[in-house]
Amino acid sequence: MDRNYHNRRVDFLKELELTECRGTGFPKINKAIEKNGSPKPEITTDFGRNFFLVVYKKHPLAQV
Repeated sequence: MDRNYHNRRVDFLKELELTECRGTGFPKINKAIEKNGSPKPEITTDFGRNFFLVVYKKHPLAQV
């Protein structure tokens, strides 16, 4: 079943196959950065798991 998102950006990312809109985005992103040779993300949360923070660092050869 395809979802109709109100946010056109979500649909655009889905069309580019950068997200599946099924809660599987992190594995897909992690696979892509591993393939790219980028550093692994840093994931932080608190003891009660009330939040999480994911930090993706740039590729060492990337220019800013």
